[in-house]
Amino acid sequence: GGINWRAYITALKEAKYDYVLSIEHEDPFFGAEDGLISSKKHLESII
Repeated sequence: GGINWRAYITALKEAKYDYVLSIEHEDPFFGAEDGLISSKKHLESII
């Protein structure tokens, strides 16, 4: 199952979390750099 990132980030904001959000890339279909760029773009659209 997928993670509802929007709900997850919203919960962090509501809890006033203001620290690190790290990306751990383990997708065998994307290279490390492409996966990081894709993940970063997705999270930036939510944050």
